[in-house]
Amino acid sequence: MDLHAAAHAPSEDKYLVSPGAAWFAFVMTIGLMIFDYVDRQIIVSLFPHLKAEWNLSDKQLGALVSIVSITVAVGGIPIALIADRLSRVKSIVVMAIVVETARPNAAARRSDDRNASTIASVAASKTQLRPGR
Repeated sequence: MDLHAAAHAPSEDKYLVSPGAAWFAFVMTIGLMIFDYVDRQIIVSLFPHLKAEWNLSDKQLGALVSIVSITVAVGGIPIALIADRLSRVKSIVVMAIVVETARPNAAARRSDDRNASTIASVAASKTQLRPGR
């Protein structure tokens, strides 16, 4: 039994990334979380206008604001596994293409069900673009 294990430990810690890169990832993650929160607050503040303009029920408004959270929660792990199997760069390119083709489709559509599916596809692609996955 070695009671002096600390004496045998290396004097320098070996990290996978530099402290600067770690702080950058931390700041970017916090920034993305803040933007996500602000986006949700803007959508919720527009509920009375959306309800009047699009004749939406409270149930449909709730689905509109929660579809992103649900899709990120359900799709995060499978999309991360696919990205690990393929390559990170290829998967980011595919996700960016999905986002950029889904946005004009959402703008052109008038049906709430089709808009919800478009929002879900954008949210699924955003799960790949979040740091830490």
